[in-house]
Amino acid sequence: MAFGMLFIVRQFQSGEISMGSAALFVHSVMICLGSVKAMVGESANLYRSTLFLTDLGFVLDMQPDIVAPAEPLILPTITNQMGIEFEDVVFAYPDTSKPALNGINLHVPPQKITLLYGENGSGKSTITKLICRFFDPDKGLVKLCGKDIKAFDPEKLRSLFGVIFQDPVRYYFSAKENITLGNIHDSISEKQFQEAVEHAQLQDTLAELPDQERTQLGRWFEDG
Repeated sequence: MAFGMLFIVRQFQSGEISMGSAALFVHSVMICLGSVKAMVGESANLYRSTLFLTDLGFVLDMQPDIVAPAEPLILPTITNQMGIEFEDVVFAYPDTSKPALNGINLHVPPQKITLLYGENGSGKSTITKLICRFFDPDKGLVKLCGKDIKAFDPEKLRSLFGVIFQDPVRYYFSAKENITLGNIHDSISEKQFQEAVEHAQLQDTLAELPDQERTQLGRWFEDG
């Protein structure tokens, strides 16, 4: 652009072109510059998008390592029998050598509030992931109602649990939709919604929102 400007100034000074032609040239250069910048910028965006598409393809092509047994056991429905036990559990995450859990024995009684606490990296989240069977232990057993959880269908097993890890997200839906998104296989009735609000003690929080449970969460949309 600088060389072009220098060239047109010299042409104008020598009388080769008029002031109008010089102005037209400058305007054309600015339009051309904007087009080149837009093209380069969109090329960069396209490159970034291909990175996401690569990740998406990787996820879509993944096959689960944990599958249901040929004849899975029926999950118990009596809540006072749903105790959880860890028996000498050893587990290390893939591609790591140091165990996240080493010789863990744990009993979580049914119908009790049980608190696990400890420093970061002490294995609290790992215990949760093993209970939900996101991974299988390298050694030992994880039991539900006295049965090895590997005997159950993993999808049905996971439907028993609700887990919020330390990096939760809010979806850009209404407050009510955020509360009722838990079960993708079934619709949530108004009664179930109200029960969930009461269990989570969200009545006051929803009451303070401008449009109560219909309030849009997130700042992407108007009135969010």
